[in-house]
Amino acid sequence: MDDAAIEAPGTCHLENWISAGTDGAALLNLGPACTTPALPNIELGGFLTHQWHDNAAETDGGLGLKLRLRNEERGWGLALSTAAGFSAKRSRMESASVIVPLTFPVSNALRINVNAGWQWTRIERHSLFTGGQAEIALGPRLGLMIEGFTRSKGKAGGQGGVRWTIDHKRIDVDLLMGHMPTAQRATPSPWASRSGVKASSYRIPPAPGIISRRGSPRSPPSRHSCRPCRRHG
Repeated sequence: MDDAAIEAPGTCHLENWISAGTDGAALLNLGPACTTPALPNIELGGFLTHQWHDNAAETDGGLGLKLRLRNEERGWGLALSTAAGFSAKRSRMESASVIVPLTFPVSNALRINVNAGWQWTRIERHSLFTGGQAEIALGPRLGLMIEGFTRSKGKAGGQGGVRWTIDHKRIDVDLLMGHMPTAQRATPSPWASRSGVKASSYRIPPAPGIISRRGSPRSPPSRHSCRPCRRHG
């Protein structure tokens, strides 16, 4: 799941996570992204994934763009997020997505994120995606995340877990467990565990003639939630 927020202008982050299922499948994701002072409402990023399943392995890479349409500080937030993935092994496009995240900051301790959009993969083809998530602050450094999602192909799934924020809110450590369905499986999908680390520390020098207002990197409950397998639930 995603939220409507982007990094503060002049800030980059690196989001790393690994997930493993009871069927033996695993996926490692590396995802850098930046927001420049010159384009304060656009977050540009990329991702590199390596997955293992059935004694086979594959590496994909891709690019993403997130446009903030409304800042949640105005009562609710809205964004448009796009991504495209390419296979290094097959030298072709493997996935694409367009997601609209909505964020509702209910209180200082509760934040609701709603996602809806379209996804395409070479295997599953076109599908629609919807989901919702609650981010609950349990303390200044500890948060709880609970989410559910479904697609027009496949069964509903969900995941939940905790986020620990350290190093002056520059590093998030997540630990999650969930039920991850896929359209290919006729049997119930396996349970999967996921852990990740996200760091927001590197700052981009402002472009000539542009004054950069130093902002704080996002953190719970104002940082985005854990994303589905590069926005695949």
